[in-house]
Amino acid sequence: MSAIDADFETVALAQLIENKGPSALKGKVTTAIEELSALQLSHPAFTDLSGKFDLNLAISGTTSQPQIQGKASLSDGQVAIVDAGIVLEQIEANINGNLNQVAFDYRATSGQGALNGDGTFNLNDADWALKTALKAQQFTVMNTPEALVIAEPDLTILVTPKLTKVTGRVVIPEAELEPTQFNSTVSPSRDVVIISDEPVAEQTGPTTELDIKIILGDKVKLKAMGFQGRLAGDLRVSGNTNDILLGNGEIKIIDGSYLAYGQLLKVCLLYTSDAAD
Repeated sequence: MSAIDADFETVALAQLIENKGPSALKGKVTTAIEELSALQLSHPAFTDLSGKFDLNLAISGTTSQPQIQGKASLSDGQVAIVDAGIVLEQIEANINGNLNQVAFDYRATSGQGALNGDGTFNLNDADWALKTALKAQQFTVMNTPEALVIAEPDLTILVTPKLTKVTGRVVIPEAELEPTQFNSTVSPSRDVVIISDEPVAEQTGPTTELDIKIILGDKVKLKAMGFQGRLAGDLRVSGNTNDILLGNGEIKIIDGSYLAYGQLLKVCLLYTSDAAD
């Protein structure tokens, strides 16, 4: 791990104080952390962060309008995502830009698959926006005792102070689901109208909008509470997460069976939904 190296040039301090106008700036900041694990960074969401980090900033402009152009990179990175039970490996990320616009790209592996993406971050006096597009093939997104999920997302994500919008599709070619308990709520139908004398509180704060098509492959298996079978079909999930999410599509149970009281029952079910419960 190296220290931060900084070098700045401007006019003499006395001249800077006397001069009412802007003075020229010139400088640079560089650092290289050969191994992030030496920092012993920890968080409940992740552990075992490692990799090499480099930062290079060039400073120019004037004291009244400084300009910063820089780039940063992470190479040979690795991190364990606690709740998902996965380890992201071979992480590579690059950031290049200035105070107004930053471009970035990233890639990582998980299990037998790989993910890659790129995007931009734009900042002005009144607002900011982050946009990224990502794709993956055979990417392990969850590996816990209750769920092994392999996914192939193709998503576009937009984040602003008021809105997060996720669009695209996610193919799940393979999954093994063995939930030990079910905790869920049922959303009201779209035609339900609630009449009340109390005023409805206006929702404030950022919102999240989804428009994602989920496609199940041939190796999605479900086993729970005596039931086992395969799931197939597709479902388009859309709407605002602060409101009712809609799910349009069909999910089928294939080769299903249910063991109860020593009896093995064959199960065949087709589920069509409008509201995503």
